[in-house]
Amino acid sequence: EKVAAAWSDASLPRCAEFWGDAEGAADDYELSVDAPNADIFVSHSWSAPENWEVVMGKDRPYATMKSTMLAVVAKDVVLARNEELRKWRDVTFWVDKACIPQDDTRLKLLCIGRIESFIKRCDRICVLFTWAYLERLWCVYEWACVLVHKEPKDLWLQNEMFVTEKSLPLYLDCARYFSLKRTKCFLEGDREILSKKIDECYQSRQEFELLVKATAIALMARSMLFRAGRSSRLRKHFFEPWVDLATDLGFGDLAAALMTCKPAEWRESAAGPQKFNESPQAGTGEQSALPPTKEKLLSITTSTYHTAIEAWFDEAVSPFLLAIREKAVRQ
Repeated sequence: EKVAAAWSDASLPRCAEFWGDAEGAADDYELSVDAPNADIFVSHSWSAPENWEVVMGKDRPYATMKSTMLAVVAKDVVLARNEELRKWRDVTFWVDKACIPQDDTRLKLLCIGRIESFIKRCDRICVLFTWAYLERLWCVYEWACVLVHKEPKDLWLQNEMFVTEKSLPLYLDCARYFSLKRTKCFLEGDREILSKKIDECYQSRQEFELLVKATAIALMARSMLFRAGRSSRLRKHFFEPWVDLATDLGFGDLAAALMTCKPAEWRESAAGPQKFNESPQAGTGEQSALPPTKEKLLSITTSTYHTAIEAWFDEAVSPFLLAIREKAVRQ
C-alpha cells in the first residue's frame, strides 16, 4: 500500500503522489525497511514520455498507472508462489526513491554506485516499460546491469496498460533505433560515468546495443502474448510485428523461436471449469460481486496461462538471448 495499489484501493492517491515526483525526502526513505533481499527490483523512468497525453490521453495519469501496474505485478508473484491472492501486499519492492537515503548526499551517491548489488539481491526485475524508457541513459544503465546479473526469464516488462494501437509503433521504433548516442541524461555529467560503466561490462558498445535490441524484442513479444491468446486478430496486431522486427534487424533465429509460441492453445488449456459459488456470503445475506470460489478459479486459470508462457520462453527464447549475452559481456 506504499507504492502499489489497485484501482479501487483507498491508498491509490497516496501511491500516485509517491510516483508523481522524482525528488525524494527523508519521509520516502522511511517507507523502506532493512532486509537482506527483495522480491522485485523496479526499473522505471520517473518522467512520462513527452507525448504521453497525446498518446494515452489526459485521463490516464502516468503516476497512477504505475501504482496500479505494480499491484498487478505483486499479484502475479503470489499466484506464481501458489499463495492466496490477498497476500499480494506482502510482496516487497526495491524502489530507488524509497530505498536510497535522500537526505545524505554521501550515502546517496554510495548507494547509487551499488545498483548492481541491489539488483543481485532481488528475485525478479520489473521494468515499467514505456516507449521512451530506452531513451533515458539511467534506465539503459540499469538494463545493462540486469542483463549481466540476471537471466532473461527474470526480467519482466510491465506495460500491458501502456501498449495501445497508438503507442505500439512508438514501441517498435524505440527498439529498432536504439543506440547509446540517442539516449538522454538529465545531468550530462552522468553520461561519461554511466557510459564508462557500460564499457567495463561489455566487449563493445555495438555488441551491447545488439543485446538490448534483441532482449527488448523478445521481452516485448512475451508481454504481448498475454493478449495474443485471446484472438488471432490480437496476435497479428500486437505480437507478430515483433517477429517481423526481429527479422528486419537480422535476428532470424529469434524470429523463428518466437513463432513457435502457441498462445491460443495454452489459453484454452488453462481455462478451468466455469463453476461459480453463487451462495450468499456468510453473515451478509447478500451475494458478493466476486464470490471467493469464483476469484480462486480465475486466479488458477491466469496462473496456468502465465506458467505456460514462462516455460516456453525459457526453453525456446532464452537460449538465443544467452548466446548473444555470452558474446557481448566481458568475462
